[in-house]
Order: sequence, then structure tokens, then C-alpha cells
Amino acid sequence: MSAPILTQYDPDRPQLAPLRFAATVAAVMGAPLVIGAAYAGEDVVDPLADVQMGEGLPRNDPRPALEAVVRELGIDGEHVDTAALGATTAPRALHLAAVELGAGLLVVPPGTTAERLLDGAPCAVAVVPTETGGESQDDAEHGVTFVAIGVGLVETPEAEAAVRGAELLARRAGARLRVLCAVRPGNADLHRRVEEYAGAVLPAEPGVRIDIDVDDGDPRDLLVAASSEVDVLVCGSRCYGPHPATLRGGVTRHVTAEAAGPVIVMARRPDVRFEELLGD
Repeated sequence: MSAPILTQYDPDRPQLAPLRFAATVAAVMGAPLVIGAAYAGEDVVDPLADVQMGEGLPRNDPRPALEAVVRELGIDGEHVDTAALGATTAPRALHLAAVELGAGLLVVPPGTTAERLLDGAPCAVAVVPTETGGESQDDAEHGVTFVAIGVGLVETPEAEAAVRGAELLARRAGARLRVLCAVRPGNADLHRRVEEYAGAVLPAEPGVRIDIDVDDGDPRDLLVAASSEVDVLVCGSRCYGPHPATLRGGVTRHVTAEAAGPVIVMARRPDVRFEELLGD
């Protein structure tokens, strides 16, 4: 059985765009989907731990709200599960659930929870804005379509893992893959070297349309600009620090804050690899 995708839902601040994105990735990859809501009811949180609850989690059991949102999304009940996640904070609830479930991807909206998970989650993390291009995804048509997928590439094992994940997602979705590389201006030899490296990293899988874009300038500017031209942008983790963990570097920290669309940051040497989402 493939690894599941876990996505966050907050009944007090309902945002459907991350859920729709997660459902689309699950359908494309053939992975199970779990929609989880964190709460701090007395049945799951010891009163002595109340001092830790700086985020004001709801106390009520979220299961009725989770069942309602599944009906609203129109997802086949056989392909989605729900989970009431009792904990003192939402990041802790999602982290523990990801470990317990063996999740290969966590999907969250921007905010405090995303910031914390992007600096230590045990698997890849997708941050999905609630608005793109001035139009609220919560008011858009049901579902998300992947036509173009972007991925940032530098010469690190973490970036190569991001390319493999992005290529797999593009192949499953029938999408175009855009590989983005930034180099110092005015160095034609470096341009050629990077193009050759990108071509060597990409697997020789048939049916995947690949564009390799090597541009002069700051990689942060390149990736943020590309985020408005692709349906999802994939980035690698920082190349040092503990593992398994999602760890942002200087570029990914800027990109996740400024990107116009969804961004997936891969975890560093995760126990559950992104590729393990792949099902039938």
C-alpha cells in the first residue's frame, strides 16, 4: 500500500484550497488521502498542558466538521479518511500524525503551522495559498489541474531528490516539467555545464515534456517568478542538518513566503520518500 497524503483542516478557519490540492495529488499519485483537524479537548489534552496551547486550538471534537467538508469537496469516501488529532498545538498534531501514518506528504495553508513544519516535518511539505492570481481557490471549480510543474535544481543530492519527485508527479499527471537553474551572469561555460548536469539528473522516462531553463541571476527571483507560471513548484531541502526532516535554506525560505502558487519542499533523507506515494 502506498504512503498517504495528510492535509490540515481547521473548522474555525476553513480553507478548501489546500484540501483540493491534496486531493488532486492523491488522485494523480494513487495515494490515500487523510484530512486531519487538530483539537485540544479534555479527552486528549491533560489540563496541566494548557499552558503550552498558545495557538488556541478548538476544544470540540472536529469529526462532524471533517465529515461535512468531505461531503462539500465531493471526494469519494473510499479514497479519503479523516482524523481528529488531539495535541497541544497544530504543528505537533500534524507531525505526530505524519509519523504514525507514515505520510509521504503534508499539505497545509500558509501561516504559523506551515512555518514550523517547514523547519522539521518528517516528510515533504506542500504550502498551498488560498488565493492565486487574485482569485480565491475556495471559490473556484472543484479540483486542481497540473499542466506545468516547476522544480529548482542545484548540484546537491537534496535538489536531485526534488527533481525525481517533480518528474514523477509530472509523468503521472501528464504535465510539462520545467527545470529551473540559476547561474552567475556572463559565464557561457557554466550555462553549458548546468544544462548537461540537468540532463544527466533527469531520468530517461518516455512521455515527459521537459524544459531546462538556465537563467542568470538570483535563484530566489527565478523561482518566485516561475511560481506564477506553473501549477506547483518543487524545491529541495537544505543540504545540512538533521534527517529525516524538511529544512528550508535561504532560497526556499524566501520562495515559500513569496510564491504565487503551491510549493512542495522535500524532506532531507525522509523515512518515507515522496516516491512512496505512488499507488495503483
